[in-house]
Amino acid sequence: MAPEFQAMVVENARTMPLLLTGQDAPPQITCTQLGQVQPTVAIARGERTRTFYRLIADTAAKCIPNSRHIVVPGATHQWPATNPSAFSEAVLAFLPRQ
Repeated sequence: MAPEFQAMVVENARTMPLLLTGQDAPPQITCTQLGQVQPTVAIARGERTRTFYRLIADTAAKCIPNSRHIVVPGATHQWPATNPSAFSEAVLAFLPRQ
């Protein structure tokens, strides 16, 4: 992470327990259920995204029939936060196609 982003994360670390306390387990979603998604969706991930997030994104892209799978060269899972301009450009480029 860039030093500025890392400093922001460390500065706000005290808020993490508040985000995670009292949450229910995530629902189990099957590929069949994802296959019922009708609108075209963009599923983006960074080329250097950690395995956990990569598996989720790649699997969802395979299961959703009208998905557009975007792999951002050199990026990590934090891409939207570390390069919000490029993220916004990618979203705006996706929208007119729909």
